[in-house]
Amino acid sequence: MDIFSTYPLYALIVSNAVLLCGATIALLRFERRVKESSSFWDSPTGAAAMAAGNPEVVLSAILERRLAMLQQQIEEMGRQKAPASPAERPFAYATRMAKQGASVEDLTRTCGLKKAEAQLMRRLYCRQSRAADSLPN
Repeated sequence: MDIFSTYPLYALIVSNAVLLCGATIALLRFERRVKESSSFWDSPTGAAAMAAGNPEVVLSAILERRLAMLQQQIEEMGRQKAPASPAERPFAYATRMAKQGASVEDLTRTCGLKKAEAQLMRRLYCRQSRAADSLPN
């Protein structure tokens, strides 16, 4: 048997395997959604919505639940990304200090920068330093 004659068979087997994996993932996602939905309807909010029988109440309850989940995710993201102190972000703090006219000594002492880094920050961001550098000698 020639390898080229079996190639379509292998391609068919691989494509079936890929489709089966895709169907499995879709089924698992659907199952998770059903569980979330059933847990909502078992909750006091879902029970109240069913008792009311009003579609607006049901929609409002679903939206409130989703809003609470999004607020929680935003709070978690904010806690993860925000550094707690200037020591965790020395260059951003040094930039702000340099823009306000801090000296090289202040930048090295406060931000933990090396002298050359502090001088560079001062040259780049300090207005007074740039004005002094542009004056002819």
